Amino acid sequence: MGYSGNWWPFYYPQDVSYVHPVLLATGNLDIAKSWIEFWSERVDGLRKYTKRLYGVDGILAPWVFPYGDFEGYHDPTPPNKFYYEIHNSGYFARMACETAIFVNDEAWTRKYVLPLLFGVAEFYGNICTKGEDGHWHLFVTPSMGQDERGGENQRDYLCAMYSALYCFQKAVEFGIDTNGKYGAILKDGLAFESLKSPQGFYYSCAGRGEADFGSQKHPVQLNELAFLPVNEKPSESASIVYKMRYDITRDAKRPYFYGWTLGEFLLAGSRIGDAEQWQVDWNNMEKSKYVDPEWIQIYETSGNLTTPFYNITNGLVTQSLFNNLVTDWYGTLEIAKCNPWKGRVAVRDIYSKLGVIVSGEMEGEKYDVTLTAWKDTAFRLDDEVIEMKKGDVVRRKNRSYP
Repeated sequence: MGYSGNWWPFYYPQDVSYVHPVLLATGNLDIAKSWIEFWSERVDGLRKYTKRLYGVDGILAPWVFPYGDFEGYHDPTPPNKFYYEIHNSGYFARMACETAIFVNDEAWTRKYVLPLLFGVAEFYGNICTKGEDGHWHLFVTPSMGQDERGGENQRDYLCAMYSALYCFQKAVEFGIDTNGKYGAILKDGLAFESLKSPQGFYYSCAGRGEADFGSQKHPVQLNELAFLPVNEKPSESASIVYKMRYDITRDAKRPYFYGWTLGEFLLAGSRIGDAEQWQVDWNNMEKSKYVDPEWIQIYETSGNLTTPFYNITNGLVTQSLFNNLVTDWYGTLEIAKCNPWKGRVAVRDIYSKLGVIVSGEMEGEKYDVTLTAWKDTAFRLDDEVIEMKKGDVVRRKNRSYP
């Protein structure tokens, strides 16, 4: 947890997942790879831990992870209700799957990634039941959602449904949906529509409804924009709630932000491609005392000047900065999608999971970039499908870049 001192002596799978994409995009693969290996070597302990706490087979990533093994960990129970946040496994899966793309080694993926992915999909599959509406609903006790003000032991936590959706998608993609269960769930659909508000966005869980409006600590409705790539483009509900982010989140209009909320705002803006609103969020960094006047550190919550450095929000902000200029969130390469800066800006050696390293300059929506293939690949940039062999270098310009 970086400079977190004694406040958070263990690390959070959710929180380190906000840093993990920065490691991949900057070429620090060995660090990211070591995390997956560390977790996968403890699959048996994770399974026993999940079975003891939840009574089902599979892997539920604990809220905080032990540095050693799981023997006696949280025995007889974790210290408080927040340790039962059941969305965590989705972030486990994303880190494992995206690392596998960069490692690009089938043997390594079979050894370290597939056991984790199989376990997390199994957990969500075992707490998933088909309702009378024909959709699949999630429920297990004890449980909590990512929005810590959303109540405990609720049905259909939105954050958990996003995680289950991602895990089922990847189980099918990686060929481990052995009996077709996850494919069938995806075909029927998870129960997102049962959470839909009159305004068009989703409630945080089945038990909250309008009570959530303006009271959420974290805007979990932005999950698909910031944390888990489950769609090929921003959904209608995500687009609606992005515009309402200051309305649904407690104290955001002051401006005041709890935990990593403003970091999520920024990253969602990068992915949706709204440079004007991204600038609004960026300006609120200093207005809300989310950073110190010299911009040396980001605080855990606005104005919490005595708390330690909070590297987790740093990860979200860093992702946002380079995703403004280079992003592959929706499976295509997008350059200068959310460029808020005046004049020319440059990037160097940004690694994409599409198989290329991006360097170059942008000005507004115009760009002049060099793409270097780190593996054999084919991907889309604007209206062009680019095919490259490992080591190939190509240059692409748009809009008559000077």
